[in-house]
Amino acid sequence: MNAKCGYRRRSLRLKHYDYSKAGFYFITICTQDKLHLFGEIVDGMMVLNDAGRMIEDWYIELENKFKYIKNHEMIIMPNHIHFIMEIVYGGNGEYVIQKGGHTGPPLRDNKQYATVGADLCVCLDNTKKVGIGDIVQWYKTMTTNAYIKMVKNGICSPFNKRI
Repeated sequence: MNAKCGYRRRSLRLKHYDYSKAGFYFITICTQDKLHLFGEIVDGMMVLNDAGRMIEDWYIELENKFKYIKNHEMIIMPNHIHFIMEIVYGGNGEYVIQKGGHTGPPLRDNKQYATVGADLCVCLDNTKKVGIGDIVQWYKTMTTNAYIKMVKNGICSPFNKRI
């Protein structure tokens, strides 16, 4: 529910926890208004549509953007996703960061989903310490831009303000 209904969702984040610390993080991202944008369940199996495959591709791309994270399991449902991400350190206690060397946006079936007003350098400097909030923000920016491009190309249906 939203603030319009007089209800605000309580944050599950720990008040003084450093979300840039090494460790495993379980993340859930839901579509606005619980719209089924990523595919459908058929005979008990999730069948991804183009948007679902695109968000899966961008999840894989997170490891290219943030050299100090490791992707683990991801589950895509019609109106939300779950994934487990790990922030890792090198032997000296510092983040394992490699500047540059990015291979570009993900490709699937010769379609390029990215590059709508943003690129892989959006908002973040890989030389500074960033946390889960920064990583999720980047992921949501890239997937939203890719979805907008898919809407403009007639691949996906329009959405209201936010995906």
